[in-house]
Amino acid sequence: LNLSRCRGVTDVSSLARCAALHTLSLAGSGVTDVSGIAGCRALHTLDLRCCNSVTDVSLAGCAALHTLDLTGLAKLTDAALLALAAHCAGLRTLLLTWCTKLSDAGVCAVAAACPLEVLSLHGLLKVTAASRAALVAHRAATLRALDVRGCSNMPSRDPAELRAALPRLHTLALAT
Repeated sequence: LNLSRCRGVTDVSSLARCAALHTLSLAGSGVTDVSGIAGCRALHTLDLRCCNSVTDVSLAGCAALHTLDLTGLAKLTDAALLALAAHCAGLRTLLLTWCTKLSDAGVCAVAAACPLEVLSLHGLLKVTAASRAALVAHRAATLRALDVRGCSNMPSRDPAELRAALPRLHTLALAT
């Protein structure tokens, strides 16, 4: 279901009855709260890019979720990532570009709990060596693509060093 750019869509609670819904794009819509879609048990792909009014994402009940785009959700906090780690253990693609309030606490939680294959941390100034260490410790066997452009507080972004620590990595974005 594609509701992208539907600025008039602010409430998605009625979608909770759509148990068979597997893909939902709300990118650029006027949605403010997505907790209502927690009943979508078959949902595996969710695009919330540029839903600027969304503060935190609670997707308890969306255990099938494997692809989540949260790009540009500047109000998103680590609480959202802690909830994802607790309820979306199958998450393989997570795009957190310009979610500027996120820090090591959230990134480390999803790194430990989710079998991430694709991760964008682009523009996250609060991620540090702790996030890098968590990715190496928990995702060396799964991570294939990593974007750390603009993560100026994450040391050791040397491509050779990262590829050695993350042997499955084939796409690495380091500089803007």
